[in-house]
Amino acid sequence: MTSLITKRRLTKQDEKFWCNDLCPGTLAQEFEDTYIKIINDEIQDKSYSFIIEANEVPVGFMQIFNVLRHPSHSGMIEVSILESQRERGYAKKAISILEDFCFKELGLMRLISPINTNNVASIALFSSLGYEKYFTDPSAFFFNKKPAALEIWVKIKPE
Repeated sequence: MTSLITKRRLTKQDEKFWCNDLCPGTLAQEFEDTYIKIINDEIQDKSYSFIIEANEVPVGFMQIFNVLRHPSHSGMIEVSILESQRERGYAKKAISILEDFCFKELGLMRLISPINTNNVASIALFSSLGYEKYFTDPSAFFFNKKPAALEIWVKIKPE
C-alpha cells in the first residue's frame, strides 16, 4: 500500500509530537519559543514550516528558511523524518512537495540545502533529486561544541 504524503502547517497542537518524537528532550517552553519564532518568520515571509504526514500521521518536519526574494529568489530547505519512519520514501516525497511550494507558490528560483558532510543518506537523497554540490564550508556550524563541515547542495528551478 502506498502512503499518502502531505504537508500541513506546524501548530501549537504539535507540541507533544515535537517534544516527544521529533526532538526528544525538548521542553515545552523551548517548543513554545521555537513556535513563536516560526510564526514571526512566516509573517515576515522569511520561513515556512510544515509537519510531514503519512496517511494523516505525523512522520517528520520540513521547512524553507532564510527566504530571500530579491535579488537571489532563494531559500534554504531542511527535512527531518522520524528515525522509525526512515527508508520509506517519505523524505523524497516531502522534498518534492516542498519544491513545488517553493518554486510554484513562492516563485523562488534556487533552493539550497546545507548538509553535514558525514550525512551520507541525505547527500545521496538530495543528489538523487537533482541537487548539485556547490561547495563545502569546513566550519559552517558547531556540533557538540566543535566546528562541523557542511556541504552546500543547490537546485535551480527546472524550466
